[in-house]
Amino acid sequence: MFHRVVLLIAGLSVVAGCGGSSETTTSTSTSTTATTTSGTTGTTTVTETGGTVGDENIVGEWWRPKAKGPMTLDVVLTTHSDESCLVELYKDSKMFEYMDCSYTADGLNFTIRDTGCGMAELGNYTYVIKEPVVTFAMVADPCKERADALPGDWTRL
Repeated sequence: MFHRVVLLIAGLSVVAGCGGSSETTTSTSTSTTATTTSGTTGTTTVTETGGTVGDENIVGEWWRPKAKGPMTLDVVLTTHSDESCLVELYKDSKMFEYMDCSYTADGLNFTIRDTGCGMAELGNYTYVIKEPVVTFAMVADPCKERADALPGDWTRL
C-alpha cells in the first residue's frame, strides 16, 4: 500500500486538541484521506493513503531497445498494480534473462528495487507519461546496470 507522510503547512483546516488527540478530515484532493495528530510538541502531520499504487497510469507493459556491447536487446518492464514488477531481456525475440522487482510510483517519483541489483539497492527516478511513452530520469541509483538501462523513453505495449 502507498503511504506518504508530509508536514501540514497551510490550506487544511483542522480542529485538534492538546495531549495527543486525533481528528480525521478529508483533504481537497480526490480519493485522499488525511489523518492529523497534534501532540504536546505541536507537530502536525498528514498521512495520505492511496490505492495499492499511487499512479495507476504506470501499470502495464513498457518496452525499449537497449544496446549491450555489440548487440541490441529488447527490454520489457511490466509493472503491476500491487507494486510488483518484472524486467525481461530479449534477443532475437527470445527471452534470455529476467529479474523480479518492486516499485512505487506517485505521479512524479518512481522508486525501484530488483533482484539483478539486489533488493536492498533502491533506485530513485522521476517520470512523465505522455501516452504511449513514459520517460524516466535518474535522481540517484547506486546500481550501475539499472542506472544505464532505465533512464529514457519506454513505449507502452
